[in-house]
Amino acid sequence: MRKQILISAIVCSVLSANATTFEYKGKKDGAEQYLKDRSHVPGASGYDFQFTGTNNNNLTFNYNPNGADVVNPESVLGTEESDKSVYNNVFTIKNGKYRDFGYAGVTTQGNAYNNKAILENGEAGVSLTGGYSNFGSAYENEVEIKDGKAGIVYGGQIGHNSGTAYRNKVTVSGGEVGLAIGAGDDSSLDEAGDMHNNEVIISGGKITNAVLGASNDKKGSAYSNKVTISGTADIQGSVFGSRVGGKKDNIKATKNIVTIDGSQNIATQSSSSNQDQRIKFKKDSTVIYGGACSNDSLARGVQQTNQTGCQADVFSGNTLIIKHVADLEVKDIANFEFINFILQPGLKASRTILSLEGTGKTDLSKTKIGVMMSGGINSLNLGDIVTLIDKINGEITPPKDMTNTLDDKARTIRTVSGVSKIFTFTLKAEGNTGTPQGSTGSAATQPPTQAPGAEKITKIIAQVSEVQDNPKQKNIAETSAMMGGMVNESGELAVSSGLKGAVSAAQTSGGETASFGSMGGQNVRLNSGSHVDVKGFSVIVGASKQANDMVTYGAFIETGIGNYDSYNNFGNAGSAKGDGKSKYLGTGLMAKFDLTNGYYTEASIRGGKIWSDYKSDDVNPGVRAEFKSARIYWGGHLGFGKIFDIDDSQNIDAYTKLFLTRLNTDTISVIGEKIKFHNSNSIRARVGTRYNKEFNDTIKGYVGVAFEREFNSDAKSTNLTQNEKIKAPTLKGNTAIGELGMKVQTKYKPLTIDFNLQGLGGKREGVTGGVNFEFKF
Repeated sequence: MRKQILISAIVCSVLSANATTFEYKGKKDGAEQYLKDRSHVPGASGYDFQFTGTNNNNLTFNYNPNGADVVNPESVLGTEESDKSVYNNVFTIKNGKYRDFGYAGVTTQGNAYNNKAILENGEAGVSLTGGYSNFGSAYENEVEIKDGKAGIVYGGQIGHNSGTAYRNKVTVSGGEVGLAIGAGDDSSLDEAGDMHNNEVIISGGKITNAVLGASNDKKGSAYSNKVTISGTADIQGSVFGSRVGGKKDNIKATKNIVTIDGSQNIATQSSSSNQDQRIKFKKDSTVIYGGACSNDSLARGVQQTNQTGCQADVFSGNTLIIKHVADLEVKDIANFEFINFILQPGLKASRTILSLEGTGKTDLSKTKIGVMMSGGINSLNLGDIVTLIDKINGEITPPKDMTNTLDDKARTIRTVSGVSKIFTFTLKAEGNTGTPQGSTGSAATQPPTQAPGAEKITKIIAQVSEVQDNPKQKNIAETSAMMGGMVNESGELAVSSGLKGAVSAAQTSGGETASFGSMGGQNVRLNSGSHVDVKGFSVIVGASKQANDMVTYGAFIETGIGNYDSYNNFGNAGSAKGDGKSKYLGTGLMAKFDLTNGYYTEASIRGGKIWSDYKSDDVNPGVRAEFKSARIYWGGHLGFGKIFDIDDSQNIDAYTKLFLTRLNTDTISVIGEKIKFHNSNSIRARVGTRYNKEFNDTIKGYVGVAFEREFNSDAKSTNLTQNEKIKAPTLKGNTAIGELGMKVQTKYKPLTIDFNLQGLGGKREGVTGGVNFEFKF
């Protein structure tokens, strides 16, 4: 093993030693070894920039391309190999210019992976590529465009069909790009391998030609690629999930995903004065394709659907997601098996989501359309209509199956707005006079056949056909029950272990001030109507003293952490699970009064703050519900008991105790809705008995049983947004408790350790246990 570590260290050192970092300032001086004269190429002039180094290289262009005596290269070959792989190389253009081709990593026979090109300013010429391999594979390469100008941008690029291109990425947040392509082929070669799982993300800047998750214009397939358009992206051309070409059988452009996501622009989408803060498409030329097939080069700007003779599957599994967008305008859409509309919060009735400006027919006959809500409160009411697709100047062939379907799953019955309401949408095809032409809640229903002269189908609409309360929001209130339960459990540590340790420590010290501490863990299920499982760890430290032979008092600090899982079953409505973490910090006072004839009383008061968070993917299936809550707590207890001596070494302690705990209010926000946790009060009474046995001078043991009744503890809450009460979880009910423990006087005389374990059954069930420490100052 040591030999292997040594060899690895030597290899890493060699690689690091051969790695090169260089900043090109635009001058020949100092860069002679990289600038290669092109005069040996017939008809060519100028210089290529050929970077050297084994791998892990970092090349930066940083100069004014219009400065005096500046040499702007024709092409830039980053790390270049003939028969080896190129990897972990970075080419950054802070400013500068080249005219033809640029690569962060390029190889003939090897693989190109984990290379990255970054354009911050300046100009990248014909193309800029993260990683290129002629006969190998290109994977996990990336190009990032922040500003400046570039022609064609490839995350990864391959030549022959001996390799594949996968997990390459292009991100554009600014600047101007001609073609943004996640993975592409070499136009000078006849065929290329498959391309899959590549991605293009456009959040800003301008694309003047087209966006493609993958472009395989040779003889390979392109599938499972992604394109995401968001932010202030300005798209002047078309968008392709993938594009393939050639006449080879069995090629495909399938399972691609194109997402138009206006989430970050929700605040401005309803305002016509904020057009610059919206996603833009050129409505007279932008066509959005799931897959497409053509033998023509995109570099020439040809953007047609399927060329004659192309047998590729360009439809199956392709998905268009239109999320949190309204008033979107494009020329047309094509070749999507699924179209998912995720309505933005606050969407008003009668709004149009997607307008198609082109003429002719849009064929959606085999497409499955779905609509849902997420991310906040929707202002729609029963009977309201939203126009999903409007073909203004043409005609739509509507889906044969008008069932509300998302990702090949029928969702007609329910879609959740915020956390409180469940909406049912019915899809309809509508003619140009506004007359519904097809409405269905069944996959078997077909849209009507148009008779000669009948009105054309021009719209797909979604109508709210039912609104229900969402019972799953009760899972949110379970967090309030958990917080109350955790505060109660922390009180258990203070009242039982803490108080017992405080009294024992003071007695052992002869009445002088003594310190004590307890730490314990819990794994408890709170049966609150459904249940909450709490796992936690608590600590209490303090100091105690005897005022006289009858009175012991002390002060303490308590803290603890935990995590929890909540679960509710709502029958036909399904179940909801939530989880989170919690912590608390507090302080308190305690005292015990020993009366005559073995009688005693005890009391404590405590207060602090508890913090909790929550997350769930079940309350609203479309968006995660999550929040944080912080609440003040206070509590106390009063106890009375009597010690019955059996002999000098054993006795029985019979007791009764009353516990009070209060959680203050808090208002939380979850998926756009305000929910108030009301004051939560817990009132518990307990009766029990404990048998104590002294085995010798250093070891004592005990065993006990108790019965507890919770009289209150409803975790009440109200959805303020809807002005509706949420069904309250409650811990009201009975719990049986069994306990055992052992106290050991260590050889280090000032220190005594007490081990304890409790088993719970009933409203609270599980185990708690811990260790108490008593230490004399």
